[in-house]
This record gives sequence, structure tokens and C-alpha cells, in this order.
Amino acid sequence: MSIKKDLLEINKKIDGISSLLITPGGPIIHHINKFRGDVISAIERHDYKNYVQIESFIKLVELLGKKFELPSLRGWALSPDVSLMLYKEIIAQKPAVVVEFGSGVSTLIIAAALRKNSFGNLVSIDHSHKYSKITRENLTKNNLQPWVEMRVDELKPWKSSHLYDKSPVWYAEDSLDGVEQIDFVLVDGPPGSVCGFSRYPALPFVFNKLSKNAQIWLDDALRDDECKISEAWCEVYDYQCELHRLDKGLRIFTMK
Repeated sequence: MSIKKDLLEINKKIDGISSLLITPGGPIIHHINKFRGDVISAIERHDYKNYVQIESFIKLVELLGKKFELPSLRGWALSPDVSLMLYKEIIAQKPAVVVEFGSGVSTLIIAAALRKNSFGNLVSIDHSHKYSKITRENLTKNNLQPWVEMRVDELKPWKSSHLYDKSPVWYAEDSLDGVEQIDFVLVDGPPGSVCGFSRYPALPFVFNKLSKNAQIWLDDALRDDECKISEAWCEVYDYQCELHRLDKGLRIFTMK
């Protein structure tokens, strides 16, 4: 059923309820009409958000080329609007060293941009052997293996400061051995299910390895945990934060 048909059906049901009430024009009618307006607004916002994602997906496909095999960009994956913005930013900034926490669609997007630049390398950190295997297969399908070094290991106890006080975890301590002067960091893992404020260690983990003008991107930035993580990072480190209200939210951190 289309959005328009859904809306007509909802209105029809509301009209039916209204006709049964004995107090026309009274407070109950007022609340029903308000509810009707809220439903219409919600559907319109949902329709607009879907349009933005479809538009971003089409633009991304055009940039990547018709032969590029792009997996689904819904669910846990990086959203189309963030993916498009990420691809363009890597092209524009031409980072030499990129690090991401959490592999997947983002790995393909970054690698494709590095290939377009003919410059740079991505170190992709993940804890899931299952999903990193899928990412490797997608890299191979698109001939992107030379631009990515994947490092996979189980999550370990995080022993430094943290916002979560019940056994926080993070990626292996040696997962960034040999990596220096990082120009760009994408934080899209680990998932929030592993512990509270699961992505808080990202900035302290890479801080001493960052280049002077490095950018840190935090995905899913509208979630409560990520909002508190952002506040804490800005308090502890001399960084400024810019919020982009994309599908799931994105915060970009740069030095002041």
C-alpha cells in the first residue's frame, strides 16, 4: 500500500471515530484533529527522508560507476547520505592514512575514493570475523584489495578512562601497531550492544597517532550514547564538533 493510500485510510478511520462522538467541536474533537495533523506531518517527514536517501544513493552509484557492486545501504550499514558525503570528502581531502572502526559499506566507499585519488591507504579495524569476511569478498569483487589493510581481532577489556563503568571493551591494543600520522578516522563500530558508550575509546585510542589536521567522523551521532560521547570528547580534547543531521546523524571533530 502506498503512503498516499495509507494516509487516506488513516483519515477515514479518524473520521469514523469523530462521527461517533456526541461532543462535536469539543475538546475530544480538538485532540483528534491534532492527532490527524501529527500523523500527516510524520508521514510527510518520512516520505522526505526516504526521498533524500534515494537521491543520495543514485548520486553515489553515478560516482562509483555502474559496474561497482554496492551492497545494501540500509539497516546497520552506513546510510546513503553519509556514504555520499564520505566519498566526496575523501576525494577532496586526499588523506594519506585513513582508519575506520567497523568494516562494511564504509570500507568499500573509502577504498573506492582512495583508488580514484590514486593515493592513500585504509586500515580497517573490526572484531567480527563473519562480517569482515563479507567485506573482504566485496573488496575483491570491486578490485579494491590493494587500498585496504584489514585487521580483525576479538574485543578486549578497555582499561583506560571510560563513560561506562561495567567492564567496557574495545578493539585489540595492538590493532594500530605501525600506523602513524592518521589523517582521517571513521568511527562506525563497535556496535552499541557490546557495552554502554561503546565508541568512547575511539578518540583516546588514536589521539597520539593523529596528524595535525585530522578529521574524526562519528556515525549514528543522534543516539543518546553518541551525544554523550561527543560532549565528553570536546571536554577532554581541544576539538570542535559539527553535527550533520543526516539519516542517523554524523558528527565531525576537528582541532580548534
